[in-house]
Amino acid sequence: EPVKKGQLLFRIYSPKIVNAQEEYVLAVNNNNFSLKIAAIKKLKSLGFSEKQLEVLKQNKKAQKLVDVYAKQDGIISQLNIGEGMFVKPENILIVIEDLSRIWMIAEVYERQSNWVKIGQKAQVTLPYLPGKSWQGQINYIYPSLDPKSQTLRVRMVFENQTGDLKLNMFGD
Repeated sequence: EPVKKGQLLFRIYSPKIVNAQEEYVLAVNNNNFSLKIAAIKKLKSLGFSEKQLEVLKQNKKAQKLVDVYAKQDGIISQLNIGEGMFVKPENILIVIEDLSRIWMIAEVYERQSNWVKIGQKAQVTLPYLPGKSWQGQINYIYPSLDPKSQTLRVRMVFENQTGDLKLNMFGD
């Protein structure tokens, strides 16, 4: 599903975030500058935005549910959460991918590997859109050959403003 930067993704309850908010409110109420700065750093490390800090500063009340917003435009390619789930800090909850520029990986035969250079132009066509091609550029050449196929992987970048290029597609 497409999302826009700043769009609300979900609300989460986190005792750590609630405690950090309460520490901030306590520091503000006691005019403790160093504790206030430490609380702000802690909240930011927990994903609190400037806007959320401003609301907390005005309300001086910890919110039990914290809003999480998209940090970029893109599409949700992975959604690993649901209502009522327990999550840990190491869990990846949502993956948002920006598809306005697409990487494509080409495999070049070993005997042709000296033909490709970083910065060279590249062109791709897709079987599902015959007659249409995209212009891109080689931006990375992997340092070793694939041991099974004896091919060199080459990464190319293509602009994808129309969204025609999709993840995991095959092309020529």
